[in-house]
Amino acid sequence: MTEVNISQDISGRMTINFPYSMSCITKVKTIKGYKWHPDRKYWSFPNSDGKLREILNVFDGERIRLGPTLQVDHEFLLNQLRKAVQARHYSRRTEHTYVNWLKRFILFHGNRYPSEMGEKEINDFLSHLAIN
Repeated sequence: MTEVNISQDISGRMTINFPYSMSCITKVKTIKGYKWHPDRKYWSFPNSDGKLREILNVFDGERIRLGPTLQVDHEFLLNQLRKAVQARHYSRRTEHTYVNWLKRFILFHGNRYPSEMGEKEINDFLSHLAIN
């Protein structure tokens, strides 16, 4: 599994770099709008709506590291979970445990929003927990 780093450059374009891998290069070339920067050894894409989701889908199965400017703020989702748990009168420790598991799940999948994931991602996460 290759580690793929996705961040944003000074001009606002999304950048992708990874150790040399022909399969990753082939994946990058399936995404419209790519540009190779040989001097800096990274690929770039316009930062447009849906482009990050498209990149994440293409690199599904690879280890992805998102730069801080591209990370989604999941605080709203975590607050919804907290409210739901409190409405059911669960203990504070249970609330804390549920929130921490949700955070781990989100981080494991490269900071993707849970509504974009399904059974496959849940099974991948549970397999990872069982093996590691």
